[in-house]
Amino acid sequence: MKSEHRHELQTNDLSKLFVQAGEFLQKNRQPLLIATITIVVLVAAYAVYSSRVGTDSAESWTRLASAQSAEAFANVADDFEGTTAGAWARLRESELNLQQGIPLAFTNRPGEINEISELKQAKRGFDKLLNDSSVPAAVRERALMGMARYLETTCDGNTEAAIRAYKQYVSEFQNSSQRPLAEKRIEALETQSAKDFYAWFYKQHPKPADRAKPQDGFHGTQESEQKDPPLFKLPSDIKDFLDPDFPSRDTLPGGTLDPGDNDSKTKAESSDGAKTDKRKPETDSSKGDSKKSTEKNDPEAKQKPSKASKDEPKAVESKKPATPK
Repeated sequence: MKSEHRHELQTNDLSKLFVQAGEFLQKNRQPLLIATITIVVLVAAYAVYSSRVGTDSAESWTRLASAQSAEAFANVADDFEGTTAGAWARLRESELNLQQGIPLAFTNRPGEINEISELKQAKRGFDKLLNDSSVPAAVRERALMGMARYLETTCDGNTEAAIRAYKQYVSEFQNSSQRPLAEKRIEALETQSAKDFYAWFYKQHPKPADRAKPQDGFHGTQESEQKDPPLFKLPSDIKDFLDPDFPSRDTLPGGTLDPGDNDSKTKAESSDGAKTDKRKPETDSSKGDSKKSTEKNDPEAKQKPSKASKDEPKAVESKKPATPK
């Protein structure tokens, strides 16, 4: 009896609860509907944001890895500002500008040293990183060292600002590998010689040297000093390319192309003539010439008649007919 009564009481309680819930929904239907829609929108927005952040993160690191110039790093830092990749891109932009600006202070400085555009951009980037508390510690460490180097380079003899920057670096990053370098710079900048040097260096206005003129032999010379180009020379074995019946170059209009060819040709002809003479048989005229040369060298040979000369008259006499008695 008691269990049945208890079951009836529980049923009545549930029915009352459902009735009260239905009345509550009817009274607050519109606010509950708005709340439900808001929750759904927030969940969807979070999902989209999470996917977008993942995509942007991958793209930012990809572009950071492919950047090579200060301008490229600046574009990455502007497009992904507030991210870790954007902070590293800003650091690399500032460091490259500092590396390019310091040599210009020694070679090309038309105005004040702190007016060099690369140095100004480097300082602007370091300031952004040092004023942002969300950047990684490694980025802040390098940015603080870069700012100290900038202040040292552009000081006008008053090295206090650079010394403070180096001391701040030593204080914040005691375990850094660059701490000994910062301590040495502090020690050097406190000397009077360093202050005198930077006071003198600040007043300098170096300019780039003029480009050297090309040393090609023609630039800047007068017409009388210019040399004519060398004569064109045919190959030494030109005869191998010509037909045997082709006339000599000397007989062609214009003569030889190279003055030196005449001498070589004369020598060649003399040598060829000597070889030809050896092959030709001796004629009567050549015998006579050799006889004259022999008589000139040997006077006795002129007086002694040869055997051939004695025998010749006899041979002629024997041929004459006998005269009748």
